[in-house]
Amino acid sequence: MINGNRKIEVMRKKKQNGPANSGGLKKKSVARYSPKKEAEAQVSESAVQYEHPQGPLHMVVDDQIQEQELVLSTPTRIRPITVLGLLEDQRLDHNYVSSLNTLSQRTQSELAQMLNITENTYRGYLKDLSKAKTDTKEQIIMLVSLFKHGIAVFDTIQAFNDWLDTENPFFDFRTPLGFLNTNSGVHYIDNRLTAMEYGDNV
Repeated sequence: MINGNRKIEVMRKKKQNGPANSGGLKKKSVARYSPKKEAEAQVSESAVQYEHPQGPLHMVVDDQIQEQELVLSTPTRIRPITVLGLLEDQRLDHNYVSSLNTLSQRTQSELAQMLNITENTYRGYLKDLSKAKTDTKEQIIMLVSLFKHGIAVFDTIQAFNDWLDTENPFFDFRTPLGFLNTNSGVHYIDNRLTAMEYGDNV
């Protein structure tokens, strides 16, 4: 009877104190590392920042997407009807200037010379293109198209820029770059690129 009472007393104490362990302390649950959960957390955090309308991440990502879309929507061949259509596009804003800046990998000073404007004016267009003249906007579109065409012909922007900077006997030993400050000159160089695609030595 005594043994039975002792067993009951031991069981009652176990219930009160909880299950015993080797250290006399309760085991703590340790969260296992999960790459998937970490990636989901990062995506979730970025999404929260992007949703904030004034957040810097939102503005940067939005501008980058806009630039990519504008470059993709610009044809690699200059056609008047296409240029006219793009001039009427509501998306023709400062991002188009940024896309030219990124695509061409030329300096702001060089691009300003192509557009026949000052470097300060060019920097202003990187933020706001609304005050630019129509012929300036037209030339920006044509230059984006030309640089896309040049990359298609030469495979890389570096190779195309090297060609633009090299004096060429087919241009009376002038550099092709020297023709890019007028719409007619941009057309001329674009036609020469097309000729190269068909096997002409230019």
